[in-house]
Amino acid sequence: MKALRGSKTRMWLLNTKSFQQIQKRAFTQTQSQTITASTIEAAKAPEDDKRIIIRVRDVFGEETFFKIKKTTKMRKLFQAYADREGVQLSFLSFIFNGERIEPDQTPKMIGLNDQDQIDCTLDGW
Repeated sequence: MKALRGSKTRMWLLNTKSFQQIQKRAFTQTQSQTITASTIEAAKAPEDDKRIIIRVRDVFGEETFFKIKKTTKMRKLFQAYADREGVQLSFLSFIFNGERIEPDQTPKMIGLNDQDQIDCTLDGW
């Protein structure tokens, strides 16, 4: 390391290796802080914002999996399922624990948890 002296300021020149080491150390610290910050934010996230996986089982026993928030209206899941199966939504009924699910309900409202199963039946045939 060399020191240059000016009239009012001091300037330190670093050799290339030590400068690269400082950059690498700074990058590593920034990267670990970012990971830690995102981990903390995820831990602070309310339970409602966490996504759950819902299984929709048809009359033939085939299952389709959806990942949704507990605050998402079931209408969105119903429409996605109908589109995927190529059926009009009006021909489908969705049942959880023996009760029909209304489109305006949310998983939180009906007590759906991660990996719960909804049964789908055909209506109006």
